[in-house]
Amino acid sequence: MKVLINRNCGIRLSAKAIQWLIERKSELIESTHVNTWVHKDEYPDSAYDILHNDIIANSVVLEDGSTYNATWECIIKNDVMYRYNDYPAEKVRTHPDLIKCHEELGAEAEADRWSRRSEPEFKIIEIPDDVEFEIRETENGYEYIAEKHRTWGFDS
Repeated sequence: MKVLINRNCGIRLSAKAIQWLIERKSELIESTHVNTWVHKDEYPDSAYDILHNDIIANSVVLEDGSTYNATWECIIKNDVMYRYNDYPAEKVRTHPDLIKCHEELGAEAEADRWSRRSEPEFKIIEIPDDVEFEIRETENGYEYIAEKHRTWGFDS
């Protein structure tokens, strides 16, 4: 099984990657009308304004006239928001669409380049299919894959 990990805390998708997933009608993309997702009646005025302004005003216009917002990892076209759904991480990180997108686009699939490295910030790791795993991260933010096992502590 292939698993996608990142050296900087999570996977953030670029406009190109989201468009790639939309074109392939991936189940990783949720679509909703912008006014449904940020419905004024559900938020206090200040929260609605912050959400609406961040989604619309802080977006980048793409060549096809749609807009891209890296914070929300979404593309908005004709008042429809196409948003990348990245939960649960263990399921999404093994999803064939996400793996193929990163294999084909390489570094162009990444929303943010935290560093100036020439190599991608992500890595595709192969693990045995029957392994129950979780994605963890080191103190410096590098992700790694750990096989699940029993643990005890305050929350058990």
